[in-house]
Amino acid sequence: ERDAKLHERLETKLRKLNAARSHNQRLLTKEGGQAGLSDGQRRAFDSNDERIKKLTDEISDLEDTIRGRNKQRDESRRRNEDDSYLYAKPRDEEPEEEVMRDLTTPLVRARTAEEKQARRNRRF
Repeated sequence: ERDAKLHERLETKLRKLNAARSHNQRLLTKEGGQAGLSDGQRRAFDSNDERIKKLTDEISDLEDTIRGRNKQRDESRRRNEDDSYLYAKPRDEEPEEEVMRDLTTPLVRARTAEEKQARRNRRF
């Protein structure tokens, strides 16, 4: 994948975010709510809360970066598809391999326009 490093950073930040949230949740359930926290636990809770806000913003930025790169790739791909008329296109149908006719024998006279066109397109 092209954005493997960005995805790895995103996963790391998500793990840190989940760890901080679960730590705060443990603190709250352990002491019966925020009112029962000691000063050290309150500082840890506030520190984790700030860390959660910071990680949330960083995760949002990383997701926006990944989406932006994907959008840019899609637009570039579409642009390349749309500009294909600028370049020589391979023929849709490859001419069938024909056995070369014996040039010493005369061709049968073409009677219809289709036969004339087929004769013009024939390889020698």
